[in-house]
Amino acid sequence: MKFILLDKRLSFPDLFVPKAQMNDAGQPGKPTYAANFLMEPDDPQVDELNDVIDKVLAEHFGDKAKAMGAALRGADRVCLHNGDLKADKYEAYGGMYFVTARNGTKPSILDRDKTPLTQASGRPYGGCFVNAVLDVWVQDGKGEKAKHGRRVNATLMGVQFVCDGDAFAGGPPAKPEDFPDLDVGSEALA
Repeated sequence: MKFILLDKRLSFPDLFVPKAQMNDAGQPGKPTYAANFLMEPDDPQVDELNDVIDKVLAEHFGDKAKAMGAALRGADRVCLHNGDLKADKYEAYGGMYFVTARNGTKPSILDRDKTPLTQASGRPYGGCFVNAVLDVWVQDGKGEKAKHGRRVNATLMGVQFVCDGDAFAGGPPAKPEDFPDLDVGSEALA
C-alpha cells in the first residue's frame, strides 16, 4: 500500500549506491538502497502509518491481523520503529520514531522541482528534510522460517529533497563558494 512521508529528516541514506544490510542472523545480505526517516512522536503521520500497517495486516492475515500486529510490533518487526531503541548509539533518534525503507532497485531521487538528483549534487544527505514514497507490505515467510520471516516492510520507491537541515556525519560536500579564491600560478597557502 502506497504511503507518502512528508518533510521528514533523512538518516543513513544509501540512495545512490546500494549497501549490504545485515540480516537477522547478523550476516550481510543482498545490497539494497535504503534510508531511515525520523518522525516526531506527535507527528500525525505516525498514526497514519500505523493505520496503513494495520490495513496491510488485515488484508494479509484477516481475523488474525490484530494478534499478528501486536506480535510483530512487540518484536520490532515493522517498518515503524521506536527511536529510543537506537538512542544509545545515535543521539538524534532519542524520543523519536523512525521508518526504515529499502529497495533492491534504485529509487527515484528528486529535487524540490522534481528534477533528478545525482550523487554529485550532494543532496539529499543525512540530516536534510525529504518527502518519501513508500510501499508498505507484509512479508510472510513459509515453512519453518515462518515465525522469523514475518514482518511489515516498507519498500523505498522515491525520495524528494525538501530543505537543508543540520547534517549528520558525512553531510553534503563543500560548495565551490566555500573555498577561498586563489590566483592561478600563485604560491600555495602555507
